[in-house]
Amino acid sequence: IEETAQRLCDKNVDTIGPIRMHRENKKGEQIDWQLLYIADPDYLVKPPFFIQWNETETERKERFARHQQSQFVIEKLVIASEKRAVTVKKWQLWYDMDIIADNDKYTDLVLKDDNIIFRIQDGKKSEYASIVIQDHEATSPYNMTIRGATYRFINGMLPKS
Repeated sequence: IEETAQRLCDKNVDTIGPIRMHRENKKGEQIDWQLLYIADPDYLVKPPFFIQWNETETERKERFARHQQSQFVIEKLVIASEKRAVTVKKWQLWYDMDIIADNDKYTDLVLKDDNIIFRIQDGKKSEYASIVIQDHEATSPYNMTIRGATYRFINGMLPKS
């Protein structure tokens, strides 16, 4: 996380952190992590943060394996933006993302080592619009709205649009 903070600093991006945090779980075990935030007061949507757990990825995966619901796969995060070009530019700078699609309504970005699509689409209001999740056990699409966030579940492996 220190390398990420330095990379952002080298690009003149203001950050907060890394901040060391911890809590105790129900078993009385302490869980430790660090957070790094992008400090951009002009940005219209609160940017995602960086997190580094104080355990290896293998240890984390083993700890959560019994809770894994493998029928669900995140396909896309949709962000509405009043200023799409500004949002795309910032996300590319902050997260080192590549553009994989661009038209007059939206721009699709991906991280270099991931295949989740981050769609920045034109909107009257800047906000996180929805999360699209593939449900391999569903026979038809369905939506859920929880605390204002819309989760769109699509069945199977539909082509990405």
